[in-house]
Amino acid sequence: MRARERLADKRGGGIAHDTLSAVDTELQAEATELVELDDLLCKLERQHPSFARVFECRYFAGLSEQETADALKMSLRTAQCEWNQARQWLSKQLAA
Repeated sequence: MRARERLADKRGGGIAHDTLSAVDTELQAEATELVELDDLLCKLERQHPSFARVFECRYFAGLSEQETADALKMSLRTAQCEWNQARQWLSKQLAA
């Protein structure tokens, strides 16, 4: 009897499991969001290349405002303004 309980615990012990279709649906939704974000970033890069660079440094590389300014050889204030403008632009595009 105890052996069966241990084996049941190894297999989740009665915890509800996600079906593969639920996992596939989640992965598909995440992939769709990433493709949309990539499309928006490409569009941002065509319209405002420096905004796109600042966004990439801050969002993807996790750089601070000062690190971004240093990496892109711009003033701190310019990096801050372009970060704000990039976020506003992307927010408008996502809302549309």
